Amino acid sequence: DVTDEASVVRIREGSLALEELALALTGEFRDLKGPVRQVELALVATDVPIDRVLSLVPDSVMDPAEVSANGTLSADLALRGGMGPGARPQVTGTASVDGGTVSYRGQMLTEGLELDVALTEDGVIQPEGQGQLLGGAFELDGTVLMEAPRTVELRVAAAPDLGRIDSDLLPTGVTVTGIMPLDVQISGDLENPRGLGAWGELGIRRLRATHPALGVPVSVATADLALEGRTVQIPETGVSFGDERLTVAGVLTGLMDTGDGVPDFRGTARGPRLSLEALQANPAPDTALSWGKLAFARVGDRQVRGLSADAAAREIGLSRPAALPLAGEVQVAMDTVFDRKGMMEDVRATVRFGPDFAQVSDARYRRYGGTIQASANLSLGEGSTEPFSLDLVVEGVDAGAFLSETSPLGEAFTGTLDLNLDLSGALNRLLLPTRETLQGRGSFSLSGGGIEAPITEELASFLGIQALRSMRIQDWSTSFVLQDGLLLVDESLLAGAPGSPRVGGGIGLNGALDMTSIFNLPRADVAASALAELGVPNAGELVQAVIRIGGQVGAPDLTADPTATVTQVTDAMEQQAREEIDEVIEEQKNELEERANSFLRGLLGGSSGAAADSVRTDSIRPDSVLPDSIMPDSLKRDTVPPDTVGVGARQT
Repeated sequence: DVTDEASVVRIREGSLALEELALALTGEFRDLKGPVRQVELALVATDVPIDRVLSLVPDSVMDPAEVSANGTLSADLALRGGMGPGARPQVTGTASVDGGTVSYRGQMLTEGLELDVALTEDGVIQPEGQGQLLGGAFELDGTVLMEAPRTVELRVAAAPDLGRIDSDLLPTGVTVTGIMPLDVQISGDLENPRGLGAWGELGIRRLRATHPALGVPVSVATADLALEGRTVQIPETGVSFGDERLTVAGVLTGLMDTGDGVPDFRGTARGPRLSLEALQANPAPDTALSWGKLAFARVGDRQVRGLSADAAAREIGLSRPAALPLAGEVQVAMDTVFDRKGMMEDVRATVRFGPDFAQVSDARYRRYGGTIQASANLSLGEGSTEPFSLDLVVEGVDAGAFLSETSPLGEAFTGTLDLNLDLSGALNRLLLPTRETLQGRGSFSLSGGGIEAPITEELASFLGIQALRSMRIQDWSTSFVLQDGLLLVDESLLAGAPGSPRVGGGIGLNGALDMTSIFNLPRADVAASALAELGVPNAGELVQAVIRIGGQVGAPDLTADPTATVTQVTDAMEQQAREEIDEVIEEQKNELEERANSFLRGLLGGSSGAAADSVRTDSIRPDSVLPDSIMPDSLKRDTVPPDTVGVGARQT
């Protein structure tokens, strides 16, 4: 009907057709001549197939080849109010879904869904439903306020079967099984992503996950996590890697953050034993090659078994880690850690990490009969090289065992080794150092052992003293600096060696030698040919032999130099040079540390987000959560005494 003034249109009975979807329509339009028209309409739909409704959704929003649904939709809606500039009508009423099922790529997501939605006059949507989600019971109820400020209060209870998650939704090659019961209240400001949070319980039952890079499955028998806003409290939870079990606890924050933010985890990981070799799906094929040997080969521009150091690194799978999807800090405490080279005992470390950096600080463990402490920083950027730094303290280790795994020098030294090393530089994409960037300083001492190497063999032949071939040493202590590819060793005494030699000079990372040694030997012990070359006077029972050592580490070249002194050779190590190296090392280390600290400060401080009253305050702030302390005597020690793990006992 249309009134005489054409200001009112009444619809006594009609229908609204949207392609195959038909709605019964009654009501009226008033004030048609004004800028704001008044609308009062009733729309009714009964048992409309859901697939017809979905056919109205553009393919760009939802691909019908991937998403399908069944069931029926009924609605009884009223449209009332002004419609025009600055005005829009209000929708009230109810809608319901009966027997709803939704599938994704043929995989059933929901079954038997019964959903009722009420739209109230004050702009509140009230959903209430039940059914099955991924094979488990599902319930939903709550309110969504569509008028400003737009907020949500929804409760979701479900127990989905993780094994029903489509593999395309998981990282490539990953499989997951298990049940995840949850009862969660989602609350907050819809217009501010940081104003949303979730509170409640999230459970894990019989979780088992595999990853192509892991040689064993990861499983969790049971766990109950607490959600507090954007924070997840993780109580002590047993995580198994194959047959080995760790206990993990901590706090995960930032799960609902958007933009450049990543979740942040602060916690602990401890356990009686862990095999790094078992964790690798494709362990390195060559157990004789270590990172240390490859690093020495690269900075020395030497081949390894006919390959460049980089090619050999690719063969054993070395690569700089990619950017991490997580940030945080983990306190690690393990009784025993195995790798392909042997066993580490009483392992303690603090590991900090972010998308583009990794740090290990206060690491400490027993190996090679002694103790090793280390701190390291590594950038995970996209550059061809990225900076790193390393502080290493080695105390009382078997020199041969330690050097065999970390360098090509293992067969040359015996005895007990102490070492302090402060090193910085850059690593390439294969985690190998670049020679031109390396700067370092340190000191070492070798006691109760000896040296047997091409240098000692040449010294024995040159001087005619066979005891030098396998040179016994009571103590040798000295300091060194590393700069421009050259290791400069301070003048030092090899106490207990024949002739009490003093040595010093330069050793190139490419193996080039430029050193001097001074021996004080009984004239009767020195070969006549050596006396002639040395040009020493005939008088006196003691001979001072000053010998230049050149050539290469594997093929030294000795010459007598009666006029030289060790001090002259080591003048290059004056204090100014040491101070310059110290400054470079500290600058590089500070840059890495500041990069990590800036990122973590950003996580803890957060960015501009919701107003204080727009979301419940998390009960635990990230910076107030200290990882559980782990006392040394709270973990069961390995039953193998340290002195039974010598060189011969090392596992291969």
